[in-house]
Order: sequence, then structure tokens, then C-alpha cells
Amino acid sequence: MYIGKLVYQKKAIAEDAGENDDLDESAAKVVQFTHSNASHKSMINTVLTPDQAPMSHSVFNFQQADQTQPPAEEQPPAEEGAPVEEAAPKSEDILDTFQHVYVPEVVREQRMWFQTVPRLGAFMSVPIVYDSCLSEEALDSAITDYLKVTSENERLDRELAAHNADQQAKQDAAVAAGDTYVWEEKEIEKLDFQPFNCTQKKFVICIDTMGQDCEIEDAARRQVLETVQIFKEQWERAEVQCLTQDRDRRIELMSRDPQVEADLQEKIAEVINKAVEDVLNVEQPEQPEGKVVDEEQKQLELSNLRLTTQSEMFKPKDGLLYESIAEIAHLHVVKMPRIVQSAMFLMQIDHDSICEPHSNRLFWKTAKTRIDELCSKIASYKMLGKKETDFRGFQTINYCEKLVNDYQ
Repeated sequence: MYIGKLVYQKKAIAEDAGENDDLDESAAKVVQFTHSNASHKSMINTVLTPDQAPMSHSVFNFQQADQTQPPAEEQPPAEEGAPVEEAAPKSEDILDTFQHVYVPEVVREQRMWFQTVPRLGAFMSVPIVYDSCLSEEALDSAITDYLKVTSENERLDRELAAHNADQQAKQDAAVAAGDTYVWEEKEIEKLDFQPFNCTQKKFVICIDTMGQDCEIEDAARRQVLETVQIFKEQWERAEVQCLTQDRDRRIELMSRDPQVEADLQEKIAEVINKAVEDVLNVEQPEQPEGKVVDEEQKQLELSNLRLTTQSEMFKPKDGLLYESIAEIAHLHVVKMPRIVQSAMFLMQIDHDSICEPHSNRLFWKTAKTRIDELCSKIASYKMLGKKETDFRGFQTINYCEKLVNDYQ
């Protein structure tokens, strides 16, 4: 068993390349195999074009082909007097309902791709196409929709409450006058949240018995298809839950009392000012006769003290700013990720552990596991003095400025 993802072909890039410069969007997409069982480890990192492996790529054409078939109710009516053919009952067997590719004898299929030499056996490929909502765009849209729907529903609740209060007053007045009053019911139709914006992610899972000279039994094929279907549904539900958590957390932060942020900023300023005052209050040694105090150097040292004091606030566990930064490691979608990425580049955190392979594109799933390391390096960073380590193309100030300038 081996699993591949449908991706753009890759190009070689320079160290200071842009985050998407490695993608060749003008070429046909390829299947890049990234996972396998023990018997198919040689397939990992194998990249196959549509011309090389049409059988693996063909599974991504099923949905498109289905859309070209008009529904039964749109079929043209039969000619008058022509015998009406009864439609054959639809099969409910997943082998028929879940479109996939199955080749019982691979050596008889000319479109098969062999890693080495042709071997007897069977081949099965199954598409895993799911709707992914974990993106900045989906999060922004979800927050906007939440605020809009919540505001409108609250207005409807107030309207209903006012109507009920009015009806209650009229009823009370009628009862006091010895009359009866028929309550006028009012119905409101509340808004529902819109589904999250999604993009399709496309994978293919391949199974073969090459070298064993046997077919894949129907029961095994059904098990594969059922497992893929369950996985797809569970994965989509998991992503919806993750984005819901991120949306609710963002709403919570937006609703936070501004005084909390003001108090934090006041505390930061207090700590920095105290550090500066402690240095200024220390009795300075007398200068040799004729030597003038270098005010420019003095101000530079004080600026360095302020920056160093603030950077120490990122110290893991007990730094004043640590909790605010560490919190983003619990998010599934991070806003403005290139700001975090540029900080990690400048602190020289291992490139391959925070970016997608052979690119400068942030991979948040692994990058967020390095937040503590980022905070630790910021806390111990020396602003002044010669830097002994070598800096790569993506670790320069100019490159990181270019990364974050897109947000302006």
C-alpha cells in the first residue's frame, strides 16, 4: 500500500526564493507518494506524471466524468410508441458505487507503470478527495459569517422580546378591564451559520499484489473502499471541528476587554523603564581627564538594554510575553503566518523542520512545535556584536522584510 498526493510539479529554487517559487503551475500536476507500508517503502518520494502513470491519475477524473452525465429526469423523452425500457435496479455494492480503478492482471494492461520490471499481480487505486477548510480565507469568512449571523439573531431575539412584552401588557390591561385578549403570536426565523469555505485536497491510495500472481479479492477491495470512505468523512469532520475552535478563539480574543491589553503594555513599559533606571542610577566611574563621555554610544547601549529586556520577556514558562506567543501553537490556522516564519528564519531555526520539503513555504503543522524554541532563542538573542554563525539566503533581514511586506 502506498499513498500519494496530487500536487504541482516542483522546480529547483534559490535559498532566497519566494514561498511558491518552487511550484511549476504551468505543467500538469503529478502524484507524489509520501507514505507506504513496509513492503512498498521504495515508492516514497516517487513522483509520477499523468503520462507515466495514467492508471493512478485516472481516479481524479471520475467526478468530472460524472458531471457530464445528465440526471435521469433530464434525459430526453422516448419517442411516442417506442417501447419503454425499465431501468435496471441500481447496485448498492460499494464496488459499484465507489468509483476506483482495479486491474486484475497488470501485465495485460499497457497503461500500467512498473517501478522496475513487469511482474504478475493485480493493482487497485482509490481516490481520496476531501473538502479541506483549514485556511486563512476560510477562517476569515467563518468569523465574518459568525459575527453577521449572531448580530442578526440577537436583533431578532430583541424584536421578539419586545413583541412579547407588548402582548403581555395588552393582555394584563384586558384582564384588568374584565375582557379577554387573544395573544398575537410572532414567529421569527433565525439565520444559520454558512458552511465553511473549502478547497479540495486530492490523494490516491494504491494497492497491488505484484510479484504474488494473485488478484485482490472482492472482500478485500470492499474493506479498502469502506475504510477510505470512513476516513474521508472523519477527516472532514475533524477539520470542521478544528476551524470551529479557531473561530471561537478568535471571537473570544476580539471580545476581550481592551483594558487587559492596556495593562499588559503598561507592565511591559514598567519593566523596561525600571531596567533603564537601574543602570542610570548606578554611580558612573570618573572619566580620565580630557576624555569626553560618548553620548551616542551611551544611547546605543540604552537602546540595546531596552530591546534585550523586552526580548527576555519571551523566555519560556516565566516570560511576561511567553503565554501570548505560546498560545498560537494551539491554533490549527494561524493568521499572517509569514510573520512567525520570518521570526523563525531570523532565529535560525532548522529550515526543514518548519517548511515544506524543497521550498520556503511554511508548514504550520510542524512549525508550531518549534514555538518554545523560537521564544527561547528570542529571549537569549544578542542585539549587538558580531554574529559568528553563517546566514543563509532566507535568514537575512531583507528577505524577511520582503516576506511580511505583503501584509501591508
